[in-house]
This record gives sequence, C-alpha cells and structure tokens, in this order.
Amino acid sequence: MKLGQKHSIETKLKMRISMKGIRSLAKHPAWLGEKAGYDAKHDWAREHLQLTNQCQLCNSEENLTWANLSEKYQRISKDWIKLCCSCHMKFDSGKIALKINGKVFQRELSYFTRAKRKDSSSPYKGVFYKSGSGRRKRWMAQIVINRKPIRLGVYFTPEEAKMAYEKAAKTLVPKPEVFEI
Repeated sequence: MKLGQKHSIETKLKMRISMKGIRSLAKHPAWLGEKAGYDAKHDWAREHLQLTNQCQLCNSEENLTWANLSEKYQRISKDWIKLCCSCHMKFDSGKIALKINGKVFQRELSYFTRAKRKDSSSPYKGVFYKSGSGRRKRWMAQIVINRKPIRLGVYFTPEEAKMAYEKAAKTLVPKPEVFEI
C-alpha cells in the first residue's frame, strides 16, 4: 500500500474485525469505559451510530453533529440525536426542548452566569456580600441576562437574596420552544 492512501470501508471493517480480540472493551489497557472524555464519546457516536443525512429538527443537510439527549453521554443509540450546528446550539443553550416519544429533553437555560463570584461568602448563585454597608452585613442579589447584570436589591440575609434571585430567574427567562420528534 502507498503511504497516504486512504483505506476503503471494506478494508476498515476487516481491520476492525481482526483487532476485535485486542481492542474489545475492557481487554485493552487504555480502555476508559464510562470515564472516557467528552470528545471520545462524541467520536464513538460518529463511528457507531447510523448515518443520517439531515437534521432531525429543521431537515438541514449541512454541518451535522451528534447531540446527547440526557447529558449522561451513555453509549446507547437512543441517547443521541443528529442535529445541525444551529439546532444543536439552541438545544444545548436551553432555548429549545425536544419531545421524543412523550419524554421531554431540556437543558438548563444558559442565560445566567454559572460561576459563583470569587469574593462571595454565600453558597448561593447570584448572591454576594455587599461591602461598605456599615456594621450590618448586607447581601446583594444580582442576575446576569445576556451578559448584562441586573441588580435585584440588598437584603439582610443570604436566604432572602436567594429567594429574590430565584423569583427573578422564573419571571425574566422565556420558556423554551418544544419540538416534537
């Protein structure tokens, strides 16, 4: 065989069968199983799942990727769906939800910052200690939507500030659009 020449599909299948005893799951010393990383599991999906030529939401035929439904990244074909990049980004950001066989798959909306402030002594997201407020401790509640901070007020306890944050999160965020497949 010449260097740089690609193997045919039949040759790849023969090579895979001949290596089966060596490369089979737990027998190979480099096998990580369910501890495999994000990229490895997406590689598995590309290699083992049936080929579809269009997005299962918008029927687009360009830039198709495999999206994981349950966020558990199991090596089960029912846990994956073929989406175009645009639909995949909307699904992962929580802007759309998918309803498949009566079961709804939805991501947490990513309108909010996920990281807690570094200078915060509060265990709650969106709540931090407001310095310079005299002798009494004051707690500030703040929500970030589309990278714009919205201050919700100053409270005496972190629990009160947390309740204000949760109330704002429920009212300010739009409900995702549900697509039935």
